[in-house]
Formats: sequence, structure tokens, C-alpha cells
Amino acid sequence: MNKNWIEEPIGKLVDFKKGKISEQVDFNKDNFLPLINTEAVGGNTLTWANPIGSITCKEDDILMLWDGERSGLVALGFNGVVGSTFSKLTVKGEINNEYLYHYLDSKFPWIQNQRTGTGVPHVPKDLYKIFKIKYPNNIEIQKKIAEIFDTIDKVIRITEVSINKYKIIKKGIVQDLFSKGIDIKTRLLRPKYKDAPELYKESILGMIPVEWEIENFENVTLKITDRDHFTPTYYDDGIPIISPKDFDKNEKIRFEKCKYISLKAHLKNRKKTDLKNGDLVFTRIGAGLGKVCLVEPWMPEFSILHSASMIRVNEDKILPAFLMEYIKSNHLQKQIKIEVQSIGVPDLGLDKIKSFKVFKPSLKEQKLMSDKLTSINKLIEQELKNLEKHQNIKKGLMQDLLNGKVEVKA
Repeated sequence: MNKNWIEEPIGKLVDFKKGKISEQVDFNKDNFLPLINTEAVGGNTLTWANPIGSITCKEDDILMLWDGERSGLVALGFNGVVGSTFSKLTVKGEINNEYLYHYLDSKFPWIQNQRTGTGVPHVPKDLYKIFKIKYPNNIEIQKKIAEIFDTIDKVIRITEVSINKYKIIKKGIVQDLFSKGIDIKTRLLRPKYKDAPELYKESILGMIPVEWEIENFENVTLKITDRDHFTPTYYDDGIPIISPKDFDKNEKIRFEKCKYISLKAHLKNRKKTDLKNGDLVFTRIGAGLGKVCLVEPWMPEFSILHSASMIRVNEDKILPAFLMEYIKSNHLQKQIKIEVQSIGVPDLGLDKIKSFKVFKPSLKEQKLMSDKLTSINKLIEQELKNLEKHQNIKKGLMQDLLNGKVEVKA
């Protein structure tokens, strides 16, 4: 470690004060303060608390979640009553508050690995002596490092806001497209049903444009199948095998997190699920049930577990991109909730999938609808790539700047 750096137990630098249970209400009562709990830290203040007899915090106080699955999480910038699951950290040594916050943030995985408790996990009681802080002995350098992390955190927050904005926009577009569709002649959304009822007809899925039909999945697909149930043998390399847990929250397959099976096992599996470009991988078992992803040319050859199914569309009747977006929409997700067999592990049989109902506009209209959704998807995907890039930059800075590997001048 750099000779100009110091390493000390956190207990020498910080006092911990655990939050207390206090009088609480669900409205902004006079003289009460926001209760700083996990919801408030996540940006949603739902509760106010009486500050008398409680532990209170100011915006420059560091808070650490002491109890729960995310124990070890740190927060800064909150003014209110400290919730009973949080501890307030008060600096007493020669260390900059913002630097300390970023250092603790970088060590969240380490603190998580030290948690104790058989039921609700907790930050270890002896954290004050087992957890050591590295910091420059020059407080101005500490401030400079904190400024660098403040900057990258601001960029990350702006990117996250942009992603959320585009997702809200997409939600509105999906609602419009799957209720009104696009008029082929004008290339504009049809008027609402209440404004032009003659353009709509009643169906099993509600009011739909008169040009649309309702079909079962079985009638618009060439093949819906999954692989035989088996317990795979995993290897360090080979053919990626996909299960619901390999889908991220944006329904993208994270190939870098997949496990691998042998080529022999893959070839045996491929006889039944010979995935091709344009096929859909649909998760039908477990907590991730109902996610869907389109097989694209850039993807490596991969296999699927029995918890995921292959849906091959009949492109003379329906477009893969259109069906994928329909599966993601509330129209299909509601059907899943009705049909899912939830005794034990949630499960959808192939017969249920085949019987799902789908809107079937003309292929030209499907293309217009898909193109609109593809455009907004590209914006979201670009921002997600930006977010990942910024997060990787931050990880690299944590390795370099919080250990003295790269010199920072005041």
C-alpha cells in the first residue's frame, strides 16, 4: 500500500448509532420528519416519524442498512428519522465524510459476505473492528477522490433516469398499439373506440380493430416445444445452456452468466429444440416465468433447459418481433397469470402456451407496429449499454483510487 495511505478499523473512525422504533404515521404530520427506511432510500417516502427520542440524520450523515437482505447498503443525503433497520455513522477521525461513503459503497459485496443471522441477515456486530478503511493521510486528496466518484455517480443517475423515461414512453406506445393499432393508409394510430366505434369489433380479448383477427398460438406457429427434463453436467467451457435465471430484468439473455454443457449433450438436445434466428425462447417454469427473448444472429449457439420453451413462428401469419412484444404486453401476461399452475413451482404446460390468444393484424400492420417498438427498444438498449459502461468505469476507479494504486493529486 502507498506509504501516504493509512489503514485503520472503522471503529476508530466512526461511531455507530442504530435507529429506533418510533411513533409513525403515513402522512406528513406537523413536526414529524420523513422516516428513512429502505423505501425512502429507494426514492419513495411513505412514512413520517416523531423525531423526539429518535435517532435523526442530516444530509451529510452516512446511513448503513443493518438488517435485511441488502444489509451493508450505504446511503447519503437524507434528512429525517433513522429507521430501526439502519445505523447512522458519525465520523470521529481524520477522514472525509464523502470519501468514507464511497469507500463503504465499494465494499458492499464484502460486507454482504460477512452477514450473520439464521433468519433475517445482519451486518456483523463486530464490524467496527474487523472492517478496515484505507484512506490517504491528506484530507484534500480524500476530497478529490470523492469528487471523482460524485461525478461518475451523477452520470449513472442521469442514465438511469433516461432509461426509465424511455421505458415509460414504451409502455404508452405498447398500450396504444395493442388497443388501436396503425391504419395502413395513414400510418397513424386509429382513433379511440369511443371516437370511432365503427372501426372496432368485439372479441374474446375485448374491442379490437375490425381488420384484426384473434388466433391461438398454435395456429400462428410452426413449432412449440421444450427439451426433455434432465440434470445437466456443467463444464467450464462448451455450449451455453439457458434457464430463466439467465434473463435479466430487461429480458435479455446474459450469456456471460450462463453455465455450459458439453457439445454431445447439446447435440442431443438440439434434435428437439433446433433453435434458429427468429425463434423465441419463452420461460415457462419458475420465478422468471413469462419472459421472452428473440434469437438473433449475433448470439452464440446455445441450448435451453426444460424450464424454457422454443416458439417458432409461422412468418406467413405473424412476425417474430410482433409476437415477442405481444408476449411481453399485459394482454398475454394476464393470460399467463390465469393459466399458470402455481402449486409448488409456477409452471405453464405446452398445451396452455399453444392455447394462448393473440391479436393478428395484417402482416403490413404488424411490421409498422414492430418498427415503432424496435425504435424505442434501440434507444433503451443504447442507454443500457451506456449504463453498463459507466458502472464498469466506476468499478475500475474503485480498484485504482480507493487502494492508492493510482495517485491522485489534491
